[in-house]
Amino acid sequence: MPQYSQYVINAKTTHAKSNLQTLNTEEQQYYQDCRAYAGSMGDSAALTAAGTCGGVILWPVANTAPTPSAASITGQYFTYSLTLQNTGQNFTITATGIPSQFDNANNVVFTTTDAGLNTCTGPYGCSGGKW
Repeated sequence: MPQYSQYVINAKTTHAKSNLQTLNTEEQQYYQDCRAYAGSMGDSAALTAAGTCGGVILWPVANTAPTPSAASITGQYFTYSLTLQNTGQNFTITATGIPSQFDNANNVVFTTTDAGLNTCTGPYGCSGGKW
């Protein structure tokens, strides 16, 4: 049974990393169009409502994004938060594990930045502070 538990946890962390990579790509594309990064995430309706350069990037998980958009979204396994720095010229996106999904570990955290720095903490899916 422990091997199965580890398999399930690995799947959860892989999903978070995939979401972070997708959000990072969305931010980079947004920056190319708008010369600043977006400060919130939302579904396609929120994206349409905001318009071009309206400060919203598309949340990658269908049927779970907020309308209107938000800088923080709680998913099934992680809470994702988007923070802008330097007047929208830099960003950090963090996925913080929901403790009940990770054997009550409260330090399962994955982060990506505009510079492509992918860091992590915690006992799952993290090797040497990088992912």
